[in-house]
Amino acid sequence: MPEIPAVAPAPVIEEHGVEPPPVVTPEETAEPLTVLKSGVVDGMAYTLYSDGSIEAQLPQGTLRFGSIAELRAHIEQDTRG
Repeated sequence: MPEIPAVAPAPVIEEHGVEPPPVVTPEETAEPLTVLKSGVVDGMAYTLYSDGSIEAQLPQGTLRFGSIAELRAHIEQDTRG
């Protein structure tokens, strides 16, 4: 009587012509941004968003930063020259 293998070999799956699933960026899955607060500080208009980012109207134009700390660092660099 022939011996029966204890474990069957895994089936071979060929993936010819199979496309990978689409890459989903965080922007596509994230909650929509909402404005938490906006106003003017020292003559600079700003908008603070729900993800912690901030948009500020600076002399060089409107810029967006990932955080208030990044905005402060940018302003400090500009004032140091």
